[in-house]
Amino acid sequence: MLSQNKKTAIISSLVTALVLICGFWVFFHFYQNSSRDLSLERKLDEIRGLIEAKSIFEFDEETAENTAAYGYLSGLEDDRYAIYFSKEEYDAYVSSIAGDASGVGLLLSYSTSQPLSDGLFIRRVLGNSPAETVGLKAGDRIVGINGQDIRQKYYADISSSLVLSQGQSITLTVLRDGQEWDVPVTAAVYSEREVDFRVTEDGFGYIRIYRFAQNAADQFREALETLNAQNVKGYLFDVRGNSGGELETVCRMVDMVVPESDIIIMQAKDGEEVRRATNDKLVSVPCVVLIDGETASAAEMFASSLRDVIGAELVGEQSYGKAVGQTMYELSDGSAVKITTFRYLTQSRQDFNEVGLTPDRVVTLTEEQQMRLYCLSDEEDTQLAAAAEILNSKIG
Repeated sequence: MLSQNKKTAIISSLVTALVLICGFWVFFHFYQNSSRDLSLERKLDEIRGLIEAKSIFEFDEETAENTAAYGYLSGLEDDRYAIYFSKEEYDAYVSSIAGDASGVGLLLSYSTSQPLSDGLFIRRVLGNSPAETVGLKAGDRIVGINGQDIRQKYYADISSSLVLSQGQSITLTVLRDGQEWDVPVTAAVYSEREVDFRVTEDGFGYIRIYRFAQNAADQFREALETLNAQNVKGYLFDVRGNSGGELETVCRMVDMVVPESDIIIMQAKDGEEVRRATNDKLVSVPCVVLIDGETASAAEMFASSLRDVIGAELVGEQSYGKAVGQTMYELSDGSAVKITTFRYLTQSRQDFNEVGLTPDRVVTLTEEQQMRLYCLSDEEDTQLAAAAEILNSKIG
């Protein structure tokens, strides 16, 4: 048997060896990282020195730093949604997701490779925008800007004139039903309307959701309450062209349509979270959801939740297939990075990322119909007609 002194000596030796090993590992790890950091810093210093000594052009340090931050995120090779925001870009993003917008409020369709022989097609006029205020409509064509005909020009020739800061004005020559007239419009900051609604000829409540921005939930509630008061027989929820928005917003809106239940399953590095609808249900009639290839992210969550929980049928075309979510992290200088931090599954645990949701009834629009999506009449909109047909069959 070992004496107590020998035991103590052996234990002390082991502890000393362990400390030395751990110390060496910590030193080596620190040295590795420090060397890598110093190497990167040295490389950037060398580049900066060469620019200052040799370049005949001005060097913009802020632009260089922002570009380097953009590039650093390229290390996330599988995260195609990772993005860096400069302080100015981040401030604009925060305003946008809150529902605030700036400009004149036009969504345009045009060719970048051909002359604008038919002008700029107004695909959509944003709600509450200056363009809506002056009477512009989806389906109008812009054929002139500030007195100059643009029909022989390329988009690159006139694009800069369409970028306006708050308070700047532009005069647009607009073509509608064969008539041309000049429309002056001034860029402004405004709260965008994300939800439009009406009663169809069949007596259904039609609600179009453009985006799940923070202000959309209150607008959605107002739409439901207004249409409920008119005793609509069913609901047509239209999320075609809706690229997504805020997770909390879509959960609130699903909550207004479905009974208490699980609606979304989120999987992150630290585990799984199940989002539930509480008891805020305002809908008690059959529902159908319209989707297309631009229906993505939060809009797909909305559609799949209504399908899985209340059996709402999906009508239209295969959706985009974005079943991953991003989180925004503000940095110390006011800039920010957005990286993918979770994936989500439907209530039935379907993973539709890169696949999309398959409609229960596939109805394909022509290219012309897709371009004119926001100005199609009910008779021209074959997807809407199919959705109304399904609702009529449910009501009997």
